Amino acid sequence: MPTRIADPASPVHLLLIEDDEDDYILTREFLEDIFINQFVLEWVNTPEKARDVMAQNRHDLCLMDFHLGPSDGIELLKHARSVGFLAPVIMLTGQEDLQTDAMALRHGAVDYLSKQNLTSRTLARAVRYALSRRDMEIERLERIRAETENRSKTTFLAHLSHELRTPLAAILGYTDVMLSEAPDEKSRQSLMTIRRNSIHLRSLLNDVLDLSKIESGNLEIEISSLSLSTFLAELYDMMVVTARDRGLTLKFSSVGDIPEVIHSDSVRLRQILINLLSNAIKFSEKGTIDLRLQIVVVEGQERLIFDVIDQGPGIRAQDLGRLFQPFSRLNNDSSGAEGTGLGLNISRQLAQRLGGDISVSSQPGIGSTFRLTIDAGIENKSKRQPLSPELFQVLPKASALPTLTGIVLIVEDNSDLRNLLRIWLEPTGLTVIEAENGRQAIDRVTSASASGSPIDLILMDMQMPVMNGLESTQKIRMLGFEIPIIALTAGAMKGEREIIIASGCSEFLSKPVKKSLLLQSIRSFLNLSSTEAPRAPLDYPPQILLVEDNRDAAEATSSLLECLGWTVTVAANGRSALEQVTSMLPSLVLLDMNLPDITGVELAPRLRARLPQGTPIIALSGESLSREFCSRHDIDRALLKPVDLATLKTLSEITLVNHDASQQ
Repeated sequence: MPTRIADPASPVHLLLIEDDEDDYILTREFLEDIFINQFVLEWVNTPEKARDVMAQNRHDLCLMDFHLGPSDGIELLKHARSVGFLAPVIMLTGQEDLQTDAMALRHGAVDYLSKQNLTSRTLARAVRYALSRRDMEIERLERIRAETENRSKTTFLAHLSHELRTPLAAILGYTDVMLSEAPDEKSRQSLMTIRRNSIHLRSLLNDVLDLSKIESGNLEIEISSLSLSTFLAELYDMMVVTARDRGLTLKFSSVGDIPEVIHSDSVRLRQILINLLSNAIKFSEKGTIDLRLQIVVVEGQERLIFDVIDQGPGIRAQDLGRLFQPFSRLNNDSSGAEGTGLGLNISRQLAQRLGGDISVSSQPGIGSTFRLTIDAGIENKSKRQPLSPELFQVLPKASALPTLTGIVLIVEDNSDLRNLLRIWLEPTGLTVIEAENGRQAIDRVTSASASGSPIDLILMDMQMPVMNGLESTQKIRMLGFEIPIIALTAGAMKGEREIIIASGCSEFLSKPVKKSLLLQSIRSFLNLSSTEAPRAPLDYPPQILLVEDNRDAAEATSSLLECLGWTVTVAANGRSALEQVTSMLPSLVLLDMNLPDITGVELAPRLRARLPQGTPIIALSGESLSREFCSRHDIDRALLKPVDLATLKTLSEITLVNHDASQQ
């Protein structure tokens, strides 16, 4: 019984190169037994015809006689590869010769069979092996092609992102500059229209690039611990004004206790929630937008759920199935809202990367609920409590805030909480600098004192890595500093207040801190009235080296930096930057990653070698750069183009600290 090959999905196309008709008939009979007639056989009997047929490269397998009259099968095998014939070749010969066998295999044949011993079984085994080799080779070539296309696509998108973000930077930059010059109301409305549309264009660009990164597998997820209450308070502050402008109420609440600390990617989690909340606000005309949190157990594991509930028009049942499809817009969308239709698709894929998913339920005329579920890495020992309503109060207008002057040092290892405190304090007129742990706090205090611009008050977290708040407070007191220190702690154990005050702290506030209580406490220690003159400026402004080859973007960014009181020197390429950095000794370097003569990755370590120790290098890039990427290439931080005035303000603490150090 001959060994047969399973019926293929389509006939196998075989090429037989054989000058002996009897051998052709015998081989064909073997193939009929093997394939059960599920094959197409083409027979050529001369090397000249074989060359013509091979050049067409339309066969799945070739059986080639070694002796073709005066010609040598090895020469024909070499020719086959030179004309791009990709099918595997089995060499057939009338006599066994180990040396010839080795030569045939060396030049590309996959097997070498003796006609004297040829049977349907031996031929079937060789054919099966050759076809498997062909399938593996096709798969390998497809994989290489896909990888090459992905690399090309990634390179193209990075270039496109840079080319689009650079003019956007100029548009947004000059708009912010003109808005800062207090234009008349008509001009202000026009400028706000330009700014609003520029930000919308940036959002569309981000959506397209995110989708591309997800599809190519290049989207990075960075899991870290974060304070959930702080994260939500910051999110609320970001969204409440938009909701209020639409005449809507924004409400954050929890069902039962939720953990204080979770483990997730704060950037991507924020991106998902902003998208869901923005959609709820955009498509609602009245009522309340409710973000409701709860813990549920799924397959024995705790999951964190965010329900975004609106009272909008709802979604028809027939539209729910395509809601998360890319580029999909609902037929009953009468809001006139703009967008690519990518937001929900990207949000779902991001949610899946965070170990969860997004689902939706809706009733037309009543409203919709979008449910985000994530694996938040919740620990059993994590402290849990309901969300405090005090975190989510409408911010007072600027005129209602107390006017304060002075330098406040925030010592807190959680970046979200540092950002929230900065948002609260800077509108009052306070200058804010930061430290991530107690050791950095001691350095900030001593360097500020030596520079002649001492710190006026410290907000000190008690639980931090490297050096905790108790120890750093004690060391600050041992150094002779009498600065007011307000302790911030999540602990509520009996006797803790006494321990904290005994260590040298001036006051004690429990987390989550209420904004009004914090400002009241700060004002009582600074004891400054709104009529007192502000602190004298520094002796000279911080020096910024801006490395940017696009003239419009450089001028716009320079103007924004000068609005903040900084002196800017522009270098249009890497060579100029290396020359400037030695003579000016900047407080900070803003480095475009795409320069005409050198990449930012190559330039950063060369600049670092010429800069004073500790001088920050901040990358300006058209694509998101991970912390790991920045660390690997001697870069302290990355900003995504286009940068605006609000983004550049976040550099104030970096430039201030470096400026203070340079005066010592």
